Amino acid sequence: MLRAVQPTGWGNPGASLAEYTVDDVPDAAQEVFLPDGGMSTVPDGDVRGALLSLAETATLEDLQDAWEVSGATRDWALNLCARVEAELDAGELGDAALAWLMGRAFVSGLVLMAQVGDHHWSPTDRASDSLILLMMRRSLRDLDGKVPDCEWELLGSSAVLPAPLIPFLQPRHVSGIQ
Repeated sequence: MLRAVQPTGWGNPGASLAEYTVDDVPDAAQEVFLPDGGMSTVPDGDVRGALLSLAETATLEDLQDAWEVSGATRDWALNLCARVEAELDAGELGDAALAWLMGRAFVSGLVLMAQVGDHHWSPTDRASDSLILLMMRRSLRDLDGKVPDCEWELLGSSAVLPAPLIPFLQPRHVSGIQ
């Protein structure tokens, strides 16, 4: 997916970072990879059941945090688009255009496209986005528990993730986040 959302011919360091195999984590391979090659930290197939279970079992604090982060992430995306359009109108590309361009190769680009793809964003859309963010965080924390010494520092870069997602998705022990 990371490679599919960028212009043809570009390299994608984000995709390369996400392509792990059994050879990359031989000590944790049985815990992380399924026999069919999928990952044990990500729901297999239709995720609606996993999202429903998450909605039923998540704490109110986690649900509220995810709701707030989903709103902040949409605001981030709309603001970035407005800033890029202003730079284009002025005929001078700057920080916003660079952030948009860099995001084409990382998760921030996926988030940007998902957040601005529909001008109408209903409470149902926001709730769905919130649950997906909770599932992402749970998957990352599950992976962190199974594979010690993951390079989570990369998730601290605004080039990789939109700023509102950085503290939300970081594993608990990184950067003092509790």
